[in-house]
Amino acid sequence: MTTGQRALCLISGNVILTFLLTLLARNLLINPDLLAIEQAADRKDIARFEQSIDRYRNILEGRIRRIYSAAGLLEGLDSGIQWQPLVHPLAEIGGYEDLDYYILSNNTGEISELHAGELAVRTKSYPGPAVKPEILEHVLPRLRGATGSTISGLYLSTSDGPLAYAAGKSTWRNKNLPSVYIAVRRLNATLIHEFTERLGLVTELVPAQTFNKEISDSQTKPGQRDEQDAFYTVLYGDDAQAVLHLKFQAAPRAFDDKPFSPTIWVGMLIAAGSWSLVFIYVYYRTVTPLRRITRTLQLIRQTNNFNKHLAYKPKDEFGKLVNECNELLKHISQHTEKLESYSYEDALTGLGNRRHFQEKLQNHFSIAKRKNLLVSAIVFDLDNFKQYNDTYGHDGGDEVLRQFANILKQSFTRELDVVARTGGEEFIVLILDVSASDSLRLANRVVERLFELNIPHQANHAEGRVTVSAGVATGYINKEPSLEPIIIHADAALYKAKQQGRNRSCQHQNDSTGEP
Repeated sequence: MTTGQRALCLISGNVILTFLLTLLARNLLINPDLLAIEQAADRKDIARFEQSIDRYRNILEGRIRRIYSAAGLLEGLDSGIQWQPLVHPLAEIGGYEDLDYYILSNNTGEISELHAGELAVRTKSYPGPAVKPEILEHVLPRLRGATGSTISGLYLSTSDGPLAYAAGKSTWRNKNLPSVYIAVRRLNATLIHEFTERLGLVTELVPAQTFNKEISDSQTKPGQRDEQDAFYTVLYGDDAQAVLHLKFQAAPRAFDDKPFSPTIWVGMLIAAGSWSLVFIYVYYRTVTPLRRITRTLQLIRQTNNFNKHLAYKPKDEFGKLVNECNELLKHISQHTEKLESYSYEDALTGLGNRRHFQEKLQNHFSIAKRKNLLVSAIVFDLDNFKQYNDTYGHDGGDEVLRQFANILKQSFTRELDVVARTGGEEFIVLILDVSASDSLRLANRVVERLFELNIPHQANHAEGRVTVSAGVATGYINKEPSLEPIIIHADAALYKAKQQGRNRSCQHQNDSTGEP
């Protein structure tokens, strides 16, 4: 896997991990707190509505009390007065204009009257005859033992639906006055709307069947919001029977609770986009330079050109690393040049070694063949040099080799002249574009200069000093595959010089010397 691929995988993993951690933090830490706050607010709205119902019940009870206060004035009247004509004035005192109907009754309900209130008259929704005994049956037992007091409550009438009522009981000296007064208000959509409008709520009265179906479809519980931000509640009556089924429509949820909601997707896209920019930046500021530097290093390794430097301009931490690599390449280049010079140079004499001579041999062959030049090979061998080492020691022999090497360096100074030490006391010179006679003259000059140094050599009985023998061969390349034949001829000429008494030069004779 490349650096770019690893960076892409790292960034992709980071985006996914960030998304998952954000999702977990939202669903496990943030949303539960927000949901608890939301549910508390919804419960508060329900409580406010219930308190509004309770206040209305208290208002009805207050009306009952006012009725009995007014009726108390009748206590001193003659017992023969009929109470029926006084019913409507008393009812109006109790709030006739805000009631659907009211019931006047004695303690047992045997004598009772049902009267429509102003709301029923206005809407022409008069109560049916069945509602009176139903309400009396529910209310009278609750008034037993409560003489002089009032009660209120909620009740689901079979014939008239959900009701709010208030009732009072009193015992008059005048037996013609009703002892029980019951004020009734239908809990219909109109009344619910009045309550919720004052509270700033949006509430709907729904049938029990619809209520249960919507709860089931939304898979929620009463008091818990569904996906449409609606929540439901039930108000119970005096007998613990459900009286009102209410649906509250709340403001849209202030937080996002869906696992893969648009908010999450937008956040993920933003994160992916920002990380993409980071990846592009990292790729072009790090991966691309790394690839370019890798290719440069491969080229350096393949060509052994340690003088080539790595290119990277920014002066950041990576730039410092590149600078250090360039310094290392410079150091390697310097040491490589030294090693190369050592590998091509004879350590004792400073001349080229056999490896150097072999590489130059091929080079000179190409030049001579292309330009049709004469090639001369001169082979030198110090006379009786083994005996010199035996007599004067190797240190003395090394000094003789160095002095002879200096003679060769001074005698062959052209740029294309090749001078090399190919053995212990053997040397070879390769020159171009020099005639056979001049080549022999150069060889003789070397032989003479060593002789003139007059280096003592007792084992060299003929001369008593250090001498050298040389073999010279000159010719054109013609159809030869290499320069080896000329070198072989030079060796043969050297052997001939040794046979003729040493301390001399001999030239190989052939038909391609280039002599006129």
